[in-house]
Amino acid sequence: MIVCRAQLLAMNTRVRLCEVLLTCMAVGWMQTVQGESSNTYPLRMPGVNITTDEVYLCTGVEVGADNRYWVSGFSPLVTPGNVHHMGVTFCSERPAVAQSSLVWNCGEGVNPVMEPGLPFSNECKNSRNTYVWSKGGAPLMLPPDTGFPIGGDTAVQYIILQIHFVNTSHHEPSLDNSGVNIHFNNKRPGHSAGVISVLLSPAVPAGAEVAIEGGCQLAQDK
Repeated sequence: MIVCRAQLLAMNTRVRLCEVLLTCMAVGWMQTVQGESSNTYPLRMPGVNITTDEVYLCTGVEVGADNRYWVSGFSPLVTPGNVHHMGVTFCSERPAVAQSSLVWNCGEGVNPVMEPGLPFSNECKNSRNTYVWSKGGAPLMLPPDTGFPIGGDTAVQYIILQIHFVNTSHHEPSLDNSGVNIHFNNKRPGHSAGVISVLLSPAVPAGAEVAIEGGCQLAQDK
């Protein structure tokens, strides 16, 4: 059994139902995407003008099968005030919407909030949530000599950034470039990292701190 534990602080002034993603990294033994430097790729919103409160927008980058890389961590790049939370998801192929648009609506639910003029899609084949940030959150850096394998012959061929934007009416209009720096290596490490995610939906009173536990049964003897 693996038990994941998280603390959650409700930021709004009313009671609401929150979805909490509890993430555990399982590190085991394992048999440069080009960016601003040899080991960092900036996955960011490409200067989007946010006009709609509570909207979820996505952008992404294709890794490709020509080369394999190993992601060693993520660090947030956030425009203060507008970003409620954001997440990075690994996909096994590029979603169709990414062929015609750099940014798209990607909210969940029956009637998701939409930013006018942008297409909608929540497609991410064989999705794996890998990094989640919210206000007060920190970067994620894996232990030394460890990485998430992406590209090459792996199941990760595309990476999606999803951001939940809030308080847009309280700020002057501006182009948002929030996102994450993806830290990576092109040299194979000694250990590979994986993610086990447990999705819970607790009711959290406004301003309260709540400890939440979740778990899952493993078939292998770990």
